[in-house]
Amino acid sequence: MNRLNKKVAAEQGSMENRAPVKVLQFGEGNFLRAFIDWMIDEMNGQGLFNGKVSVVQPLEYGMIDKLAEQDNLYTLLLRGVQDGEVVVRKKIIDVVERGVDVYAQFEAYLKEAENPDLRIIVSNTTEAGISLSMNDRSEDAPPISFPGKLLRLMKHRYDVFDGDRSKGFLLFPCELIDRNGDTLKAVLTELANAWYPEDPAFLSWLAERKKNWIDFNAGQVAEGKSLDEVCDAFAAEILAIASGTPACNEKNDYREIAIFKDGVTL
Repeated sequence: MNRLNKKVAAEQGSMENRAPVKVLQFGEGNFLRAFIDWMIDEMNGQGLFNGKVSVVQPLEYGMIDKLAEQDNLYTLLLRGVQDGEVVVRKKIIDVVERGVDVYAQFEAYLKEAENPDLRIIVSNTTEAGISLSMNDRSEDAPPISFPGKLLRLMKHRYDVFDGDRSKGFLLFPCELIDRNGDTLKAVLTELANAWYPEDPAFLSWLAERKKNWIDFNAGQVAEGKSLDEVCDAFAAEILAIASGTPACNEKNDYREIAIFKDGVTL
């Protein structure tokens, strides 16, 4: 049996799809490849998306080397019932442009953020993936946790594009936990405040994208307001919440909160 590659795919009648990378995918397991990547392949085939995927291997050991041996192609077996008939169909999926080992290729990983076509981030890092690591540091290459890795990428994008508000990401976490998106937002927000307190403009950039999650935007200092004005507004916010105004976590029915003192706390 011949190993699948672009030459073999061409001989089988499959044409290579050339398109820009629009999706960064954390995880190279069966679920994302047979579900998300298949849907992207279907949209490309119908002329609805025209985009490819860069796959990040979030753990030290994974499958990107095996995918690379097949020119990042793989065969998807579809089984089901359609119009009352049993259907069994094979399809070569060719949406993966490249794989990146975040541990062995950290600079290449950060460079993914420099791609102006990149718009969507998808993840499936298991139910334990969206969590804080007390050992993560902003200078780690890479940080231990998935949120730490993601925040480093977001900060690099922010820096490269000078805070361009049109260069944000659409995040689609697929981890099997309740309210996975809310949890990821909360962890990213806490990490950002812990790692980048000296960059209020970045915090403001995050705050604009998390209006329903961040109670107070300290980044206003970088936008022209004086420190006294911001401190007065912050004190007023604290008094309002102490007097019964619901905080964002209460509005979102999210009961796990942390107070930042000298480091990230759980």
